[in-house]
Amino acid sequence: MNSQTWLPPLAERVRPKILDDFYGQKHLLAEGMPLFQLLTQKKLISFILWGPPGTGKTTFVHLVAKYLEKKLFTLNAVQSGIKELREVLEQAPYYKQPILFIDEIHRFNKSQQDALLNAVEKGKIFFIGATTENPFFYLNSAILSRSHVFELKPLTEEEIIEVIAREIKRRRESIEQFKQGGRTDLVEKETAEMQILSGYLPEQLTEDEIAGIAQEVIAELKAASKADKGRVMSALMPRIRGRADGRLVSEIVDRLLERSSA
Repeated sequence: MNSQTWLPPLAERVRPKILDDFYGQKHLLAEGMPLFQLLTQKKLISFILWGPPGTGKTTFVHLVAKYLEKKLFTLNAVQSGIKELREVLEQAPYYKQPILFIDEIHRFNKSQQDALLNAVEKGKIFFIGATTENPFFYLNSAILSRSHVFELKPLTEEEIIEVIAREIKRRRESIEQFKQGGRTDLVEKETAEMQILSGYLPEQLTEDEIAGIAQEVIAELKAASKADKGRVMSALMPRIRGRADGRLVSEIVDRLLERSSA
């Protein structure tokens, strides 16, 4: 393959690059929630991310380190032991409270956890652990008492659709840029990726179908209070998210509200 036409694999390209692109975990990252407050204040504490595979634990830690401009050390508890842990801790003083991320922390035995504890207590590092197992069953009380446990949940269907729709939009923008640059090779690759991503989206609604659902929402709101556009859009979008273009939906709602008030 010509190195000039190479693009990273699709799975890597859809991985979020900044915290704002990290989808899901609204119970932790929505405005006013625990992790949101810590990050917006540029503060950090030692914590443990507990959740099933695919919830973005590792990706989130890398985004946090990048956002806070912290040195990040990573270990995997399956492959690392006290020797590797001590090597990292010896390097820690050369950085300002670096982050030590230990994946599969539940695999560390008691002596390995004890070796970590001293560095956490003295504030030499910020410790972040990731586990698919209940940490209250696998980690000793000393580690748990010095760390917050945040439970991560699988993405909802709506959140997955939002991620795919975002990436399709980015592919369209990239295609236009590559066209202007005469890069037909990259246009073809981006187009192919956009088609793959589109295959994961629900079937798109027709204008008549959107209007039918919108009319139901307007009727329900009128029976309860007032069907202004803001309320209609707020009630409508969760029912059709990912299945229609937002601008088209807005135009249809405008027409329906105009008719209903005439």
